[in-house]
Amino acid sequence: MNSCKATAHKYTSKMSQTATIPPCAMENLKCSICKRYLSVPPVSGPKGEYTCGRCRPNEESLGPYEEIAKYILFPCSNKDCRATLGWGAVKDHEDSCLFGLRKCPVLGYSALFVFNNTNVLHHFEKKHQSSLHDGQCDIPLPLYNRATEEPELAVHHLSSRARQYLVFIKTTVIAWPMHKLSFGVVSLPNSDRHLHKMHYTVRLSSSSATKRGSRISHYDIDKHCSHCIVGTCSKTKHHGNHFLNVEFEDIDADCYSEVKCIVNVGITEEESTCSVC
Repeated sequence: MNSCKATAHKYTSKMSQTATIPPCAMENLKCSICKRYLSVPPVSGPKGEYTCGRCRPNEESLGPYEEIAKYILFPCSNKDCRATLGWGAVKDHEDSCLFGLRKCPVLGYSALFVFNNTNVLHHFEKKHQSSLHDGQCDIPLPLYNRATEEPELAVHHLSSRARQYLVFIKTTVIAWPMHKLSFGVVSLPNSDRHLHKMHYTVRLSSSSATKRGSRISHYDIDKHCSHCIVGTCSKTKHHGNHFLNVEFEDIDADCYSEVKCIVNVGITEEESTCSVC
């Protein structure tokens, strides 16, 4: 009996520890879509084409793989980052990793400029200086004078309370002269330790109403795709436009040649209040 207990204890101790897989073996554990490690659940692959939770978060998981993966240390997928992480911690790290590469979100520049998270502000200062804002975004938006105009996207950089955000604004002609404005705000990685408490508000000069957006998430090129927003994305089953969750409709261009929008970022009131009080 004692030897059985000793064997069981030894086996449990081994399984309670994580292991680092050799790099040559890790190369076989990559998502068929994004080519990053299969380190974010759910991992799926009914036809042998394995995918990670970054690309297909709603798929049914491969239970046996994920049970084994709980004991593996995965390297960060970002080049030059030396972090190794346990199962379940990879996605949060990659979202805020300083070595994570980002394409410029401004249409026409995404193929030309790729930079890591520490250089986003520097890039905007060099290439998009007129789109820089401090404290709040105070932006004049011209309305189109042609009913056949394609949707237009503007991306602005906002610095607020020592944090950095990207503000996406889509202008769409519904039926001349009526326009619709859609807004979305995302946080640049490492800009906020309490991101789950942040929200944004939008107010237009043409309206007395102030609308509030949903909680702000970290900027992710797969979830916040400029090409998806204007309908020119070539990626299959890519839906990177769902974060635009504040809309103003029926803006009459016959009454306004342009409207001014004011975008602010703040702390969610119900979450900033002590739950005990």
